[in-house]
Amino acid sequence: MLFPVSLSDTTCWDTAVDFPKACEMALTGDAIDAAEVLACGLVSRVVPNAELLPQARALAARIAVNPPHVVRMTKRLLREGRTTTLPALLEISAAMQALAHATDDRREAVAAMLEKRQPCFVGT
Repeated sequence: MLFPVSLSDTTCWDTAVDFPKACEMALTGDAIDAAEVLACGLVSRVVPNAELLPQARALAARIAVNPPHVVRMTKRLLREGRTTTLPALLEISAAMQALAHATDDRREAVAAMLEKRQPCFVGT
């Protein structure tokens, strides 16, 4: 069944999948299975239901060991990169890199590397 889609839905689909597939999804309202969602690039992996929460938590844990500020900046750059020009993205990236270099977490990363230990990031 077809339901009206919002502008944000169509924008998201058009950037996540190619335009013809976005049109098909938006105009037909057809249900799509997990294999097709994966093939379209709307998800990075498909797992059995029983493994969903453990795998999601494992992925979250892998992300959470990184410096929180850098994770937020990286997410922002990834989002901006979908719609921003390369020169603008490089400028934003340079500014964020300068901010990241001024954090305690950067100093902790360097110290941990030199001391050959795991870093302990606190988000400052």
